[in-house]
Amino acid sequence: MEIIRKLVEQCLPAAHAALSPRLLKEDTNGSSRQHGSERLPRTRVSLFLLAVLLTIVLFVVGYQGIQTLRVLDVVEHDRDRWQQAGEVIEQLNLKDGSVVADVGSGAGYFALKLAPIVGEKGGSRGGHP
Repeated sequence: MEIIRKLVEQCLPAAHAALSPRLLKEDTNGSSRQHGSERLPRTRVSLFLLAVLLTIVLFVVGYQGIQTLRVLDVVEHDRDRWQQAGEVIEQLNLKDGSVVADVGSGAGYFALKLAPIVGEKGGSRGGHP
């Protein structure tokens, strides 16, 4: 416990002030005595370290999520070039209220592009056997 306290004192002086409870209390006759167990400081330090760990995990997961979205954006842009989805959809002469079935849709590449065109009154369904 003493090692952790020293690390906190050296690295995070403000955190030390918040996490360090008074372990010594004045007795009625003025002498100092040890106050109970050290559970409270251990709990506070443990909660602090847990909060730091969770913050780091959230940043890593968030960063990985952003990187995945960037890769997916590049892949979709590349697929738009060779698949020419705009030209294919234009040939269907779709309008608001149309109903479209994308058979063999896989991940739903076309179904997701068709949905905004047919609107709320229409429908875009995708299925993959």
